[in-house]
Amino acid sequence: EEKYGGGRRHVERPTAKRTVSLTIPDVPFQVNEAINTLRGNIQLSGYNIKTVCITSTLEHEGKSSVAFRLAKSFGALGKKTLYLDCDIRNSQTPASYGVKKRKGLSEYLCGEFELERAIWKTNEPYLDMIFTGAAAPNPSELFSSELFTALMEGVRTWYDYVIVDTAPVNAVIDGVLIAKQCDGTVLVVESGTTGRKQCVRAKQQLDYAGVRILG
Repeated sequence: EEKYGGGRRHVERPTAKRTVSLTIPDVPFQVNEAINTLRGNIQLSGYNIKTVCITSTLEHEGKSSVAFRLAKSFGALGKKTLYLDCDIRNSQTPASYGVKKRKGLSEYLCGEFELERAIWKTNEPYLDMIFTGAAAPNPSELFSSELFTALMEGVRTWYDYVIVDTAPVNAVIDGVLIAKQCDGTVLVVESGTTGRKQCVRAKQQLDYAGVRILG
């Protein structure tokens, strides 16, 4: 249900009614341990760290894999977790886990349907997902909207953890806009590939926006 008042939509707590079955490939033990270490470090960053933005400097650095595996790791602890895919321009998540692309965030932010239609249960008992939905011509405007702000305020209270997958910060402004709405941000960098100048530029953009960088 959505209520309108004072020029702003207040998002009520939705109920996910649909389920998607994910095919999650196995990864080496060392990868799982690294993700679990990241999870532990986030938990030790403060009790109020609940919405975590995962971004990168450039494309194809693995930030979506890190984001999804991190969400799955929190769910494995019995924490009610939401994986929120905000990479509207170029999401690879549906293809990576064996599902067809589904309507989701962009349709909701455009007012096409209610939030409960955008939230999917998964075959992981404590993990819900919101897919990006259709590619939008104006993602930065959608992420600057009051409805997105209300959504982030809502999911922060409904879930123990919300892992937000965003576009690379050096490519487009979306990642910075989204990171400002989160409690903390993790910057993913591909070792041996991404140059130091790109990393410094990404960190500066986040710093200028007042984003809390967890690591």
